[in-house]
Amino acid sequence: MKELRLGEIIYDRRRAMKIGQKNLCQGICSRGTLSRFENGRQTLSYNRVSALFQRLGLPDNCFYALLSEDELALKEAEREARDASVELERAPAQGRSAAWARLREALGRLEALGRNDPFARQCVLSLRAVEGREDGPYPFKERLAMLLEAVRLTVPQFNLERAGLGPYSGEELRLIMLIANTYTAGQRYEEAERVYRIGLEYLEANGRSLPQYFYLKPAYTANYANALAWTGRWQEALELAEGGIAECLEYKRYHVLDTLLWVKAYCCYCLGRREESARLYRQVYSLLLSTREMRRLLILKEQVTELMDIKFEE
Repeated sequence: MKELRLGEIIYDRRRAMKIGQKNLCQGICSRGTLSRFENGRQTLSYNRVSALFQRLGLPDNCFYALLSEDELALKEAEREARDASVELERAPAQGRSAAWARLREALGRLEALGRNDPFARQCVLSLRAVEGREDGPYPFKERLAMLLEAVRLTVPQFNLERAGLGPYSGEELRLIMLIANTYTAGQRYEEAERVYRIGLEYLEANGRSLPQYFYLKPAYTANYANALAWTGRWQEALELAEGGIAECLEYKRYHVLDTLLWVKAYCCYCLGRREESARLYRQVYSLLLSTREMRRLLILKEQVTELMDIKFEE
């Protein structure tokens, strides 16, 4: 089996995709550093190599790297922070205080270790923006500013008018989606729709070269459909949700299936298809119960109670 240097792989892929060094490495390293790495005259940290691989649509688990003790500690701290965020999302009301304490501790550790690492700082900012404060979410402008700052840590020239250009890593595409979600939460639906479309068009245009990013497409679809439903465009939202559900099932990507079914259930209700809506709401309840999404279960019960009389099996 032929062995290739990581720099060679990046060089060959970059040339095949017709991406210049300056465009590829912005926010990750200098153009000179990338050139030396491609030529085998310099090494890069794992996080930087991973980001370059992601922007080129290469799976970032296809190479081995010798990590320093500092890099290992940083990766472990990031894993703990993301796990703590998931734990908070799933925590019942009586356990949220303890979950918040664990998340604060994990974020503090990651922030201290990654003070000079843009990827670690990006992770801290995005998690804080999403989770908000213990007494509630950040105000719209504050959350939006945090997410834009997070994107610009690795895409310094990023702006929403030119957001479709790329190239992007998986984390950068996820952050753009969170920006669109923030517009939805702030009831600025036209801006949310524009950003969702940018993300979906980028994924569709680059789908062949970015196959491992396909998991993001159903997530964009789910959030976009949700935004349309909130504006009363129920038929459009329903069709979008049904397409997303089909993709989830075809490609066995189930991480947003509950959201897509939830949007479909609400749209069916609004379009007068009440029996179908009730059946779908029960499916969503079962999915959330199986994944212990306690906070979302409460929201679902509140919504369904307002709409119709459904008894869920505990």
